[in-house]
Amino acid sequence: MLVFEDDDNDATILYEKIKKFLTQVEGQKGYCVLISGMVIAVALDNSFMHSELGPLLRDASSVIVYRSSPAQKAEVVTFMKRFTGGKVTLAIGDGANDVNMIQSADLGFGLMGKEGNQAAAFADYAIPKYKDLRRVLFWHGRGYGWRIQYFTILVLMKSIINAVAKYGVQFTSGQSGN
Repeated sequence: MLVFEDDDNDATILYEKIKKFLTQVEGQKGYCVLISGMVIAVALDNSFMHSELGPLLRDASSVIVYRSSPAQKAEVVTFMKRFTGGKVTLAIGDGANDVNMIQSADLGFGLMGKEGNQAAAFADYAIPKYKDLRRVLFWHGRGYGWRIQYFTILVLMKSIINAVAKYGVQFTSGQSGN
C-alpha cells in the first residue's frame, strides 16, 4: 500500500517517492494507493510527474483520494481518462460536492441520500441505495452485454428461419397463395 500524506507536498520528493514505489511494484497489480487532496493538487499541477503518476494509479487495484475539493475530484477523473487507453471511467457520488466528478466521468452514478439528491439529479444513473451498485455493476455489466448480443442473434435467426419457411411454401404452391 502506498500512502501519500499531507507532508508529501514538495513536488520533487513526491516524484522520487512515486518512482521508488513504481520500481518496487513493477508488474504487480494488487496494490492500493491513498492520496490526500493536498498531494493530488501538487501532483496534478506539476506535469513532469504525470508520466509516472498515471500508470501508478491506472494499475492499482484501488485508489482513494481523500480530503479533496470537488474540483480536485473532477481533475482526477479527467486525468485518469488520459491514461486508461479509451476505457470508460466511472464515478460514484452521493452529494452536491460530487457533481463535478460525476459529470467529468464517462459514466456517473448518483446516490440518493441524506445530503440531498444533487448527485442523483446530475448523474447518468440514479440509484436509491449504495448496495444497489453491486447489482448494477455485476448484473448489467459485461455479462449483460453478452446476454443481449446472444438474444439479438437468436431473434435474427428466428426471423431468417421464418422468412425461408414462407419462401419455401410460396415456391411449392406456385406462388398462388393457396
